Amino acid sequence: MSSPGHLTFHRFPEFPTELRLAIWRHCLPHRVLELDYPVDESVFDPGEPPWWYETNHDITKYNTRVPVIARVCRESRQVVSEAWTVLALPEEGHPAYWTEGWKVYPEPWFDRIRTEFIHLGWFPTRDIESGYRGDPLRYLMWAAAKTEHGRVSIAMDFLLEHSGPQESDHRAIWKRTELADLMRQLPVWTVVIEEEPVIVKADVQIAAASGLFGLLADSRVQIVEADDEALMDRFLALGDVPGVTLSSTTFKEAAQVAKLFLPETVTAIFGSEENAPRFQVAVMFRLWSRMGKSRSYLSSGH
Repeated sequence: MSSPGHLTFHRFPEFPTELRLAIWRHCLPHRVLELDYPVDESVFDPGEPPWWYETNHDITKYNTRVPVIARVCRESRQVVSEAWTVLALPEEGHPAYWTEGWKVYPEPWFDRIRTEFIHLGWFPTRDIESGYRGDPLRYLMWAAAKTEHGRVSIAMDFLLEHSGPQESDHRAIWKRTELADLMRQLPVWTVVIEEEPVIVKADVQIAAASGLFGLLADSRVQIVEADDEALMDRFLALGDVPGVTLSSTTFKEAAQVAKLFLPETVTAIFGSEENAPRFQVAVMFRLWSRMGKSRSYLSSGH
């Protein structure tokens, strides 16, 4: 036993190779790949020095690193290399080229098989000062096509800002008909509600034990569809665990309100719900933990 609560199983190398590989694969994270940083960077407890904690941007960066098990041994790194690769970004001149002040750099790592969502937090008014070039939506769809499932998520503000009068808006990249035609290329769009994401403040050990952020708590961002009530309830119940704090406990209600207004927004863009792809409301959860404890736990190889 390396430390209280941390068990070492010394006979793991004696398992058949096929079983060991299956266990390593089971430990791989199912992540959300964010293409841009959240607008709100600062997330820290006023009662503690802020450098003790991850910021919102740190959480995003963490999700672009190779999985924790890549640090364990040659065999685990081999498993990681089966599906993990760098998302080589399109160059200027490519239809999917896009750059702006909030974009994630450098080129992120992602899993072609297990990435749950490719997420775009961009909406026009967030770029008033930083500016942008290219097409963020085509960039999102291009990145999603690199995964097996091609699931995408966008901010609710993206739809809201494109559902009002915009034909004369200098920030508009597409005319409404062009936007509608572009979005119809995908059958389903997940829309993350515009309220602040739910920050889950918890030690890494607690987060890992919950299973909500991956077996090793290295899936720090999760997007949960509002219709998945069982999973939403699990996140809500996590707030009752000693040592865990949720930034909001009304996210289920907020999601239901968003579902009521979504049809009107979709109709404004597509003319009718029948002429639109399917849109589903979701909530984003972000794991926030002490950096020191996070490093200690992850480096232990669990």
